Amino acid sequence: MARRACLEKLGWEIPPTKSPSTSTPLRMSAFQSKMNPPAGVGIGYVAVSSDDAARRLGRRDIVITFRGTVTNPEWIANFMSSLTPAKLDPNNPRPDVKVESGFLSLYTSNESDDKFGLKSCREQLLSEVSRLLNLYKGEELSISLAGHSMGSSLALLLAYDIAELGLNRLGAPDLDIPVTVFSFGGPRVGNLGFKERCEELGSKSFKSRKC
Repeated sequence: MARRACLEKLGWEIPPTKSPSTSTPLRMSAFQSKMNPPAGVGIGYVAVSSDDAARRLGRRDIVITFRGTVTNPEWIANFMSSLTPAKLDPNNPRPDVKVESGFLSLYTSNESDDKFGLKSCREQLLSEVSRLLNLYKGEELSISLAGHSMGSSLALLLAYDIAELGLNRLGAPDLDIPVTVFSFGGPRVGNLGFKERCEELGSKSFKSRKC
């Protein structure tokens, strides 16, 4: 509630949807309490600038933020550093674009076999981003992502995903919706092919390193 109030004071509103959750392929009890709540763990927020904030900015900004590592399965995923093809675009797998397997698992794994049937972090986020882009169609828009540590990795994966799928493209290069990542203490996410492809797609990243 405190974080929601802070965002609203700054002029951003949290849409009335569930916050993104991550699930991992590691079936560990750390995700559940004795009361057996849904196994997904809240990972961040999706917010959109209010009308007043949009007027001040000169555009409507969609903001997505991710927290850092909290659960034991997330710590384990952090150490899964082997590189694997991202393959987020089904029409063009791009095997040369590789990312760390642990972060990719956190981003793409779902719990469809679980009785709570949670969708993956990726499915939830792409669905919400698509909804908001359609809702504010015709306005000048921007997409800003931020995260700390593990969260910055998820932010970079989402930015790449949005750009690779073309969700931010409106038909002409000068009309593309800008996608920007603010990374705080973020680790390596992918190989040189991943970096070059992100640059080719036009997504920007600003990194603040740990002191």
